[in-house]
Amino acid sequence: MKMDEDSDDFIDRIHEFVLNRTGKRLVDSDKKRDVIKGCLERRTYDAIAEFYNIDRSYAVELFGSMCPLLKEAFEEHVEKKNFREVVNRKLRKQQSQEFSSVPGLENINLSLNWEEEIDFSTLYGRTEELDDLKEKIVNQHYRLVAISGLGGIGKTSLSAKLVQQIQSDFEVVIRFSLQSQPFVELLTNLIKSLTSDGESDISIPRLIYYLNCRRCLLILDDVEAVLSRNEFVGKYQKQYKNYEDLITQIALSSHRSCLMLIGREQPVTVSLLAGKSSMVYLFPLKGLKELDAKNILKEKQISDPEKWGEFIELYRGNPALLKFISETILQVFHGKLSEFLKMNTVMVGDFSEYLESQLNRLSSLEKQMIYWLAIIRNPTSFVSLQENLVEQCGSKEKIIEAFKSLKRRSLIEEIGNDNYYLSLQPVVMKYVTTIFAEEVIQEILEMIENEDLDNIRLFRNYPLVYQKATDDLKSIQLRLIVIPIKNAITDRWNNQKIILQRLNNLLYKIETKFLLQHDTGYTIDNIQQLIDLL
Repeated sequence: MKMDEDSDDFIDRIHEFVLNRTGKRLVDSDKKRDVIKGCLERRTYDAIAEFYNIDRSYAVELFGSMCPLLKEAFEEHVEKKNFREVVNRKLRKQQSQEFSSVPGLENINLSLNWEEEIDFSTLYGRTEELDDLKEKIVNQHYRLVAISGLGGIGKTSLSAKLVQQIQSDFEVVIRFSLQSQPFVELLTNLIKSLTSDGESDISIPRLIYYLNCRRCLLILDDVEAVLSRNEFVGKYQKQYKNYEDLITQIALSSHRSCLMLIGREQPVTVSLLAGKSSMVYLFPLKGLKELDAKNILKEKQISDPEKWGEFIELYRGNPALLKFISETILQVFHGKLSEFLKMNTVMVGDFSEYLESQLNRLSSLEKQMIYWLAIIRNPTSFVSLQENLVEQCGSKEKIIEAFKSLKRRSLIEEIGNDNYYLSLQPVVMKYVTTIFAEEVIQEILEMIENEDLDNIRLFRNYPLVYQKATDDLKSIQLRLIVIPIKNAITDRWNNQKIILQRLNNLLYKIETKFLLQHDTGYTIDNIQQLIDLL
């Protein structure tokens, strides 16, 4: 849920949304409200049962009974692991600004008035980026400009400032969000915004005709909303395939206007168009330069300026992250950066919402790749990473596509002068490690409780401690992955003898029966790691 929103109010919004869409009540008991709250807080069913004093099986049954209604209301599959992300996305305030047509095409002059939404005093630096984009759009008349980047990197602030600076060069400026925006509705609104004569021809060629009549700046925000989830980046959802035709025709047709696409992800077709046309520009937005990022810390009154560079590099100059973590430093360490850095840890904080949303869009193979990078931790070559993945997916070509997809999502970074080594940004690595450990914990608890080896996908496919790692790295893997798992097990049973007996029973089952019928992967080594630690 949104961190600044009261959980009960948020549940009321979910209930109202479902009621309006289906005519049926979602929350009709306090127990259902408690289970929803626990799921939004990403508690395990065991934790929900303990915290709200209800039976675990009853909590599972309650949430399961609500899933069909949630699916009907949200029009997509809903389960416990994606529940929070789905409701956040569906209930997110519509950011689209629709503009009504005005009499007389000759007099059209629509503006965004973005300054009411964004305080431009918080746009730090970005002078070079603004100059680059202005050159492409205003002077060189690029027909398509696509701005992408990780959540919190500042795409919206940069785009709004850019529009403020260049809108006088256009006769028409229109912005729409693609969140829940059916194609026909968008095309109709665009054409109506460009003419006042009740145009009946609602088609892409007719839109391009008007884009040539007047110099227009069209801005489509939240582009990822029309792209598929759980696939490699950039593929359109079936119901939004017409957007591909719209973007392609605007990019390749001759006209006087410019289309700006803004999103965490961009369609693959945009990359292809950039290769075919000199009038298409891809602009992946990176973190702030150190000098500009220091202004954030100065404004927040963070002390120890000699440590600012180290702090900025740790969070890769992401302005949202720097602000989030600065608030923590002020509240907990009284603004003393050196005290925070002594903790020798990476904080994720509220930024987890950005990452949760983005990671929930990944394909299965992309998730495998970032899990491996989080386990290995040190920068590694693509060849080494590929060796681990081939055993799981078997296709080198798919591994290459997964790598390219993660790059387009800005979730992977290349290190070294020749970009030979791959890694995750520290904050992404911290989040992925945490999520990985949590998912493995659930698998292990069920495995030990049921003495069942059938549902241990992560526990089988990944080592809890990577044997090729240095001793220092192994100690980190133990601290961040294995010890939390061991603590979860001991918290659950609080009886070392029973735990060891069940783990040894599982080892015996693997060695005498399971091994002959199944690929056990890392299961034996991982169980042995837990036994040794206990």
